[in-house]
Amino acid sequence: GNAVAAYRSDLRAASLWMAERGVLDWSDLTGDHVVEWLGDRRDGGAAEASVARGLVAVRMLVRFLVAEGQLRADPTARIPSPKLRRALPRTLGPEDVEALLTAFAADGAPIGWRDVRDTALLETLYAAGARVSEALGLRVSDLAEDRTTVRLHGKGDKMRVVPFGSRAREALGRWIDRERPAIAARARARSDRDFLSKSGRPLDRQSAWRRVKAAAARAGLDPA
Repeated sequence: GNAVAAYRSDLRAASLWMAERGVLDWSDLTGDHVVEWLGDRRDGGAAEASVARGLVAVRMLVRFLVAEGQLRADPTARIPSPKLRRALPRTLGPEDVEALLTAFAADGAPIGWRDVRDTALLETLYAAGARVSEALGLRVSDLAEDRTTVRLHGKGDKMRVVPFGSRAREALGRWIDRERPAIAARARARSDRDFLSKSGRPLDRQSAWRRVKAAAARAGLDPA
C-alpha cells in the first residue's frame, strides 16, 4: 500500500544519503548518522511527519537486521522522538527574536567564549536567513572583507550571497577576532570553518541544535 511505498522510498533515500558519505553497509550506520540524515531532511523542507516516518522506516529495518543476526546493535535505539521536533516555533514576533538573540548576553554583551560564539551563530541564522547546515558550513573566507555580505553554500553546490546587518557584523566580529583564534589554536588540524567547538574542530549539528534550544529556553520560548 501507500505506507509500504513511503517506507521503501525513505529507505532508498537513506541508502543514497549513506552512500554519499561512504557508509556502504547498514552495519556501519551510527546513531549520529541517523540524526544527521533526519536533520538534512528537515533542512531540505521535509514535513515533520515525513521526518518522523523516515526514522520509523530506518528503525524497523535495523531492528529486523538485529533480529536476523546481521547487526549487533540498533543504532536508532537512543534517538528519542523529541529530536524530531523543531527547536523553535516557526514564527517569532519582534520581541521573541530580540529575546532569542540576546539569550546568551548579560547587560547587552556575551561574557564567555561559548556565549560569544553562540550569539554569533544565532545572529547568522537570523540575519542571513541561513539553515543550520549552511551556518555550520561557513568558512572564514566566506565573509566579505568588510563583513557586509556572506556566502552561504547550500545543497548541490548552490551558493548565494546575502547581506549582513551591523548587529550581525558586530556579533560575528567579536567571535572571529577575539575568541575564535584561541579556540582554533587548540586543534591539531586547523579548520577554516567559522564556528568551532571547544576542541577547535568544526561545531557539529547536534551541538548547534542544543545551543539553539538552550537559547530558546533562556528566552522563555518553547524549545520543543
